[in-house]
Amino acid sequence: MKNKIVAVVTVIFFSIAAYLFYDRISAIDFEDVKQGFSLIRPSVVIGSILLVILNFLVLTSFDYFAFRNFGPRFMTYPKTIVSAFICYALTLNIGAFVGGLGFRYRIYSRWHVPTKTVPYIIASSIISNWSGYILLLSGIFLFKPEGTEAMRFIPGWVMTLIGTAGILSIVGYLYLCFKRYRGKFGKLDFQFPTLTAAAIQLVLSSIQWLILGLIIYLYLHELGTSINYGESVITILMSAIAGIITHIPAGMGVIENLFLHVGENSEASRILVALICYRTVYYLLPLMIAIPSYFLLELYQRKEQLGGHYAKQS
Repeated sequence: MKNKIVAVVTVIFFSIAAYLFYDRISAIDFEDVKQGFSLIRPSVVIGSILLVILNFLVLTSFDYFAFRNFGPRFMTYPKTIVSAFICYALTLNIGAFVGGLGFRYRIYSRWHVPTKTVPYIIASSIISNWSGYILLLSGIFLFKPEGTEAMRFIPGWVMTLIGTAGILSIVGYLYLCFKRYRGKFGKLDFQFPTLTAAAIQLVLSSIQWLILGLIIYLYLHELGTSINYGESVITILMSAIAGIITHIPAGMGVIENLFLHVGENSEASRILVALICYRTVYYLLPLMIAIPSYFLLELYQRKEQLGGHYAKQS
């Protein structure tokens, strides 16, 4: 029953997003879109790719911190970064169930990570990533810094309530880390990381979300749109939660709708160009690297396992 409700909600949200997206792009002159790509300097593309690399280094570090907390310690930094990169790239494009769960089990088990440890790595990575999200969004909701006019549709009291609840949840999380609390969460007997590790992850996660906003802003600024960096960050944050609610892979249509509604109608073609560039460097480029990397990693792991097997026999 629950799965049917989720499926219906997903279809409804996807249909609404598709309609709104069509309504927006129907008035776009695609000759302007073609011209927009020619306005982007190579230095901007290179800069955005460097930011994407930095973003993935932060994301993959969450798995590394998790292995330091839960073990096994033989998962070195290079092993973890390569493995986690493949999983995150697939998660962004095809969804968390396959990329985040299925491929992690497959890849980490072939590194001889105990199967029972993988859920802890996944849970720790999720907490690390979304704790920074909550901290950043709560701070924006409470302090309403200049340049976040994209939130004008949310009543002030709602923003204050959500922001306060978010900050309190982060304080509670840090307190549990300070106490090294160990508790049951579903089937997981979860031990919270040290306070120092949690604080580092919180900072890194916040930086990761800020980098996402900056990647898009580079293209929006290059194309001369009126959307500022603050609006870019808050729109990315809002699209992330909307993507989770709708279960739409890669937030397809959600990100586009939000940014098109934040910008001016006259800027729609340039905003669309910026978002296509963003999706290319942040979604498609990592996916194109992750797919062959996965098969190469499979071959390497198989070769390593065969080598270990023959060594035992001799």
